Parts: sequence; C-alpha cells; structure tokens
Amino acid sequence: MMATVTVKINGIEYNLKGEANDDYLKHVAEYVEGKLKDISNKNAKLSTTAAAVLTAINVVDELFKGNKDYNELLSDYDNLRIEKKSLVKDIEELKSKLKELEEREEIEASKALEEDVSKINNLEEENIKFKEQIDLLTKECKATVAKNKRLTESNKEMKFNNQTLKYKVMDLQKKYVDSQIIIAKERVNKNPLLNINKAQ
Repeated sequence: MMATVTVKINGIEYNLKGEANDDYLKHVAEYVEGKLKDISNKNAKLSTTAAAVLTAINVVDELFKGNKDYNELLSDYDNLRIEKKSLVKDIEELKSKLKELEEREEIEASKALEEDVSKINNLEEENIKFKEQIDLLTKECKATVAKNKRLTESNKEMKFNNQTLKYKVMDLQKKYVDSQIIIAKERVNKNPLLNINKAQ
C-alpha cells in the first residue's frame, strides 16, 4: 500500500509517496532539509537550484559510498559465511574424530579391563592351587613329623630293649662260663686219673 505524506523542504511543501511508512518518509525529508541548509549556510551566494543540485550530489555521493560500504560488508559477510561453513565442517570432522578416538579408547580400555580381569582370575586360580598344595604339604609335613616322632620313640624303645638284651646276654654268658667252670671242676673231681696224679 502506497503511503502519502506532506513534507516541507527549504520552505516548499512536497507530497511524497512511497511504500514505506510516514515516519520513514518524514525522516528522509528531514535529512535532505538538513543537508540543504548545511550547504546553503556554508555558501550563501548559491541559488536555491544550485544548493539543491549540490545537496543531491552530496546525498548521491553518500549513497554510493554507503552502497560501496554495504557491498564490502556484504562481501565480508559472504566470506565470513563461507569461513563459518568451513569452520562448521572442521568442527564436525573434529567431533567425528573425537568420537572415534573416544570409542577406540573405550574399546582399548574395555580390552585392558578384560585382560586385567583375566589375569586376576588366573592369579586367583593359581593362588587356590598353591593353597591346596600348601595344605597338602602341611598335612604331609605333619604326618612326617608324627611318623618321625613315632620312629624316634620306637628307636628309643629299641635301644632300651637292645641294651636290656645285651645285659641279659652278658649275664647269660657269665652264667654259662660259671657253669662250664663248675662242670670242669666236677669232671676233674670225678676223673680217677686226674685224682691219681693229684695223689702222687
């Protein structure tokens, strides 16, 4: 919808029409009025037409410069948008690599944990076997000690019995010798020949 607004520039009223709202059209008119007054005040000899032409030239110059700045900003924006797109791509790639590294580290950590658990289980099994062997050796050692104790006691008893038998043998030997002596004496006494010799 076209908007119509009456503005006054350099004492002359103008009807402006545009698609912009009234405030915007008034703002444009005030801007032109200010430029025109500025040029007229700087050079009072200028005619209204000349002042208007210079004002138009200045406004167009500002417009061109503004367009140039706008185009530069637009170019910078495009460059920044491209750079942003590239950075977003780099970020996504880095995120992907980071995720891959995290997954790899998680897998490696899981494998390491499994290996540690396996080692612990093996050590526990070995520990159980060692304990069983120690228990068995302890039982065997106790049995051996008990057997040695019995053998020691039996050995003492055998030594005592041997000593007793030895004394008995010695006693029997002595008795045997004594009996032989007695028998010999009796034989001598009973032998006539031996008695004759004694008599002579």
